[in-house]
Amino acid sequence: MSLLFSFSCFAQPSTFDFEKELDFLLYLGQNGQHADIDFYGDKLLNQKDLNKGQKDSLNFFLGFINFKGLNYDKSIKFLSKVSDESMFYPKSTFYSEICFIEKHDYFNAYNNLREVQLDKNNDLLQQLKSFELAGLSLLNRDYKSFDSLSVLFNTNNIILSNEQQLQKNEYYYKLKHLKRKSPFFAGSLSAIVPGLGLAYAGNNGQALAAFIRVAALGALSTETYIKLGPKNPQFIISATLFSFFYLGNIWGSVLCVQIIKNEKLKEIDNNIMVGLRIPIDNFFK
Repeated sequence: MSLLFSFSCFAQPSTFDFEKELDFLLYLGQNGQHADIDFYGDKLLNQKDLNKGQKDSLNFFLGFINFKGLNYDKSIKFLSKVSDESMFYPKSTFYSEICFIEKHDYFNAYNNLREVQLDKNNDLLQQLKSFELAGLSLLNRDYKSFDSLSVLFNTNNIILSNEQQLQKNEYYYKLKHLKRKSPFFAGSLSAIVPGLGLAYAGNNGQALAAFIRVAALGALSTETYIKLGPKNPQFIISATLFSFFYLGNIWGSVLCVQIIKNEKLKEIDNNIMVGLRIPIDNFFK
């Protein structure tokens, strides 16, 4: 079991079997009894005869169980209590970052990781930190920060090289060059030619449908006006429908520009988030 550690290094005596208690916590986690984990974990943390190493191990253990259970707030709560003297400190640090990312709290993910002091002699850890901060800079749209961090990338790093290249050559490029189409211009185009604004936004399927719908109603309204006159109920109904769909086509074009942009940004952000998770899982597996 990857989460059960050898605690022989903790020399202080204890009135209870620490590994046995962790086994029980793991059993609760495997059976999805998260409420019992929190209750029992807090009870263990209040044991007076726990030494510092055991507290660190227990906080890490509880944090990681909650992480696996997608309870990110609780995971952060426990992982943040692991001291910087613990062997679990680096792993706690990076998995806390993932918790913030899963909550879409990129601001705190960046600031918390930036303040962390990792072993300066461990080049891989330093590279991992720089890479994660660079990705978080992209999520925060802080391109200046990304530029300063990406120059630290070491492409000889097997664990990070692929994701570094994706960050630098794909995600960064797409975010910087994402076309900023004008909602006003899209609406104006659809006012002139129904559906043209939707085509400008990039939705050709809806553009054609909007043109056919509005053109058909416009033709029907014109025909009933000519044959039956402006006061005829058929003309009033067809003209009302035409106006409704004509204005809807304009407003839809305005919205479509922003919707498509948001979808593209969401796709890029999801790719960045996955790219930040992969090296951490590989490094600490």
